[in-house]
Amino acid sequence: MKSSASDHLAIPKKRAKIQLISLVAVVFLLMATFAMFSLGLEKKSVISVEQSFGCSCGGWGRGELPVVLQVTDAGLYWNKALITERELPEVLAKYVAKCKNPRIVLSSDDRAKYGQTIATLDEVRKAGISQVTIETVHRQTGM
Repeated sequence: MKSSASDHLAIPKKRAKIQLISLVAVVFLLMATFAMFSLGLEKKSVISVEQSFGCSCGGWGRGELPVVLQVTDAGLYWNKALITERELPEVLAKYVAKCKNPRIVLSSDDRAKYGQTIATLDEVRKAGISQVTIETVHRQTGM
């Protein structure tokens, strides 16, 4: 078999060339964008949290948790004891009188209404308790 002339004139396959200059330019563009963006971010201040949540009331040692006030659709729980909304101001007044540094964790279950929780927070503030922590995870009722 004879080779034809077309075999010698075959077009060589084209190979892809890597354009390194454009790749480097894109990387530098991304780095510059990131640097400009990160310089423009605001610095967030950190809220200091005390390590001890203990109260200065008698019988509470260092590291013990404050009173847990839970709002439910059935009523309020003061450290797992069911109380009514009418009893709350009196209970808060006794707590403020007994404790030099009163602290409350305000919690709710998954069926509590938002307005009822805010009204309870208002009552706590009216009683003069300024150290209130609002728990953002629902607890089981009465816990």
